[in-house]
Amino acid sequence: MKRYKRNINIETVNIGEELGMLDVESGKYYVLDPISSKIWGMLENEIDIDGLVNLLILDFEVEKSVCYDDVSDLLNKLVENNLLEKV
Repeated sequence: MKRYKRNINIETVNIGEELGMLDVESGKYYVLDPISSKIWGMLENEIDIDGLVNLLILDFEVEKSVCYDDVSDLLNKLVENNLLEKV
């Protein structure tokens, strides 16, 4: 299973419960909602999607399959926007 790691060229700043992110290479700016911000925090070290889902279902009342789909969508968007890398 593929693991994910953060792009090292991303600068972040907390904005309340949200997270502002700047891709310094492209100059693009993004904002993550509180749950996506929590997932970003979990990506501090390389981790696979199963590891993320297992951690999230401990904190949130959500079915594992729903959590998996939502996390997969987020990870794909982060990879598409060059915020994450698959390793």
